[in-house]
Amino acid sequence: MKEFLMKRAWAFRIQRGKDLMEELTRMAQEHRIELALVSFIGGLESAKVGYFRKELGQYQEISIPWHREILAGTGNVSVKDGKPFVHVHLILGDEMGHTFGGHALPGCAVFLAEGFFYELEGSLERKMDPNIRLAAWVNV
Repeated sequence: MKEFLMKRAWAFRIQRGKDLMEELTRMAQEHRIELALVSFIGGLESAKVGYFRKELGQYQEISIPWHREILAGTGNVSVKDGKPFVHVHLILGDEMGHTFGGHALPGCAVFLAEGFFYELEGSLERKMDPNIRLAAWVNV
């Protein structure tokens, strides 16, 4: 376990029609955020999420082609391949209160997203862990 201090918080809004992961990544890279928590709510016109199939060592893509509320968007920013890397999970809801979720993938079309990056002092690096076949933090 490693201790980090809060540096600052960045509020954001992502406009309709933008790709969620492209925009979060662009903001993190533009502001050189190397370590942060990210939290947001809003809605998506359509979504692509992933479920990690550990036996295959890859994500199974799940397409959700309808409007869904973002009940919770949460994740982190760390450094991967020398650049800020955003890792986000989503819980989405429909008009009946049913939920859908997974690892956010490129292809999530934003209706509206509002949230914060909570930037921390320091950095964490993400590298491939051959034991689990995922890029994970190495210096914790």
